[in-house]
Amino acid sequence: MTRTMLLAVLSTGLVLGGCTTMSGSSGNESTQATALPSAPSGELVIMGSLAYRARIALPDNAVAVLEVRDLDSGQVVAEQRIELKGRQVPVPMLLTVPNGALRADGDYEIRGGIKQAGQATWVSEPVKLSQQVGALQLGTVLLKPYEALAFSSRLQCGDQQIDVGFKGDTMVLQAGQKRFDLSQVRTASGAKYVANSDPQTWFWSKGRGGMLQLNGKSYPECVPVKQGAESMKANALQGAEWRVADAGPRPATLNFAADGRISGFAGCNRYFGQYTQNGDALKIGSVATTRMACDPAVMKQEAAFLQTLGQVQRFSVADDGTLTLHAADKAAITARR
Repeated sequence: MTRTMLLAVLSTGLVLGGCTTMSGSSGNESTQATALPSAPSGELVIMGSLAYRARIALPDNAVAVLEVRDLDSGQVVAEQRIELKGRQVPVPMLLTVPNGALRADGDYEIRGGIKQAGQATWVSEPVKLSQQVGALQLGTVLLKPYEALAFSSRLQCGDQQIDVGFKGDTMVLQAGQKRFDLSQVRTASGAKYVANSDPQTWFWSKGRGGMLQLNGKSYPECVPVKQGAESMKANALQGAEWRVADAGPRPATLNFAADGRISGFAGCNRYFGQYTQNGDALKIGSVATTRMACDPAVMKQEAAFLQTLGQVQRFSVADDGTLTLHAADKAAITARR
């Protein structure tokens, strides 16, 4: 596959754990996580601040994000988002990971970033999560400019989906949470790229597709992922945050990520979970929340929102951009961006 054949540019969400590269990173700038002695309720509380060294002002629509990601599934299990509204770095962050969100044998990492207009512009190097309860002080998490890969495409190789793109003359291959830098080798036909760290990992591009081998395992022929009608419907949900209409001074929010996770603010607590979408059909699984207590009226409003969320059966988007989540017994949630 030549670079001109890889022009199907990927649309990404937060991109804190996808096919990304960091520019200007150096070994002495890695973040060290330091444990604090205790945290309430046996939860994990992660504290720190996001900053960068460049003298570049953030626009009013910038959003700061801190997330914990499961390295086995690739799913984000907890996150905090702050709309900056003109605020500048450093940005203090405090993320509470609820009880039960982390598996005892799980492998997790923490990463921070800043999004503008739904796209990542600054990202940090990942920090290994070293504990599951208590308080974790990250200190200052240094961000680097997010550098998108050139000629990036998404391919399906049997049951394995990959992203491939270029950084200079190096092909970057992302398979789940595994990232490989590949160099081109001589072949009689097509263009074959072999991982610099593992000769048993390679991608052999041919036409718009190619052949893939990961750690010695071969996969069926790779074909481009098509953006059909179902993807268009999913894209209607994904992107900028939705704010629930007519929900008082602290409206609930909805964020639909491309990897099937849903998260947001429920009125008092943050929530996160998984959703599945097929055409107009939408199902939201059980969600986990933080455990803050607010005024009884706010807690009642939050409980009603979460109950309706769990009963959602389908969605629609009106011509004026209003999102309606249709639930059982004619209950509904309306939201706007």
